[in-house]
Amino acid sequence: MYDGLAPFVLPPIDAPTDFYPSAALAAGIAGEVVILCTWSTERQFECVSERETPMGWGLAAAVVERFESSEPNVDYFGILPGDQVRTTVRFHRE
Repeated sequence: MYDGLAPFVLPPIDAPTDFYPSAALAAGIAGEVVILCTWSTERQFECVSERETPMGWGLAAAVVERFESSEPNVDYFGILPGDQVRTTVRFHRE
């Protein structure tokens, strides 16, 4: 169970194709994004990118948008409003 003292760290996620910005997918760009999300009182994530490699392909913006529009089941982990979640999303070349 999560203790709320430090960001809850999720295992790395391999980005499905629909996460990819179209230009990055067409160019076969591989990379990764580390995001930090805060669970809000409105039961949604508010996220910022902590690291994006390579920069300039829109990978971070795509990940932030996807997480902020998701409806995760955080009750399973005991996450409360104000708690933070960090994860890495990996983009692989096709």
